[in-house]
Amino acid sequence: MWLLTTALPLGVYLLMAALPRLDPRRRLDGSNRSLHKLTLLLVGCLSGLACYSLYLAQHPGLLPGRELHVGLALFVALLGNYLTTVQPNYFLGVRTPWTLQSDQVWTQTHRLTGWLLFGVGLASVLLALLGPEEWFQPVFLGLVLGIVLLSLGYSYWAYQQQIKKLQL
Repeated sequence: MWLLTTALPLGVYLLMAALPRLDPRRRLDGSNRSLHKLTLLLVGCLSGLACYSLYLAQHPGLLPGRELHVGLALFVALLGNYLTTVQPNYFLGVRTPWTLQSDQVWTQTHRLTGWLLFGVGLASVLLALLGPEEWFQPVFLGLVLGIVLLSLGYSYWAYQQQIKKLQL
């Protein structure tokens, strides 16, 4: 288990370092501060999860609890904060045919998605700390799934609005 918990963050770091060279449009800049922040966020979250898993493995009677929920909610909030600044690329973000076709649709979709994820993340921290523990998982998953579906629909709608403006 220790091999998996140490290899996964390292693998994600190496993948994130290689992404700028794999981008077909060369729009993902390896020196971009936002990409470095996302890499730190992903590797930090995976490392924290690995440490938490190892801790639970060493204490057989313990079950994952509120601290895991708070960590996941904070991760979603930080991810949402990152999404508002991500530049168009083929690897990271809401990659629909419509966002990849138009930089304006990309920006609008990512701003909306980022704000929603940030808000849901912060609200989920409160739910994890103050609400019944059994409510967290279904509410959190439902909200995140709703944001994903809303983002997909919004990107299509924004693209259609852009086409209508161009036709006028």
